[in-house]
Amino acid sequence: MAIAMNQLERFDKVVRNFSPDCSSEGWRIHNNGDGFVHNRANVHETAYVGPDAAIFNGFVLDMARVEGNAVVMGNAHLRDFATVRGNALIGGHSVLSDHCIVEGNVMLFGESPHVAGYSIIRGNCRISGAGAYIKGASLLEGEIIAFADHFVSDGAHLEGRIIIALEKTEAKSVANNTPEWMVYNSATTGLLIKAMPHIIEVMNSHFAAQTNGEEKSLFGHRRYTE
Repeated sequence: MAIAMNQLERFDKVVRNFSPDCSSEGWRIHNNGDGFVHNRANVHETAYVGPDAAIFNGFVLDMARVEGNAVVMGNAHLRDFATVRGNALIGGHSVLSDHCIVEGNVMLFGESPHVAGYSIIRGNCRISGAGAYIKGASLLEGEIIAFADHFVSDGAHLEGRIIIALEKTEAKSVANNTPEWMVYNSATTGLLIKAMPHIIEVMNSHFAAQTNGEEKSLFGHRRYTE
């Protein structure tokens, strides 16, 4: 279903509000949910794309759901019963599978972060890099920053302002050596971890440096900097 004239106002609200220079050419309305899907994206008819969601690129397969104001782009893969909602941005080579839920203002990007099982990621979490793997019934909420090669599983509950990285020095440098961040490394399994509730601003420029292509130009968008 192509974009009809009477749908252009909604297209402006959903797609151009996210990417102002985006043309309506090459877009269609998804039959299951009335969301906007670009022709370069692969979206199964069984997948749900809500009326305020946009699929710029990537794969939304099986019974996966994209709801709210969520955006999918890059080479992201959503499959099985994975759900993305809220203002979440899923890009890079992210993989969401099984019954996982990603919501809030979460951003997934970089080389193949994988969220699986019944895991839930919400709040303002930023997950990036190769080898990031969150599975089981893990819960990540708050403002968690996770870099490459980390593994969260088996019912882990991470809450607050947390940095997960291979080296503490790497994580500390991101937070400008501010001690209020709780920093963990390597695998985090079956733990309840609550960080100190201090408010610290980490510049989006760090995340932009971890990405390339179309995602990099979107980090200044108001939805992710307010």
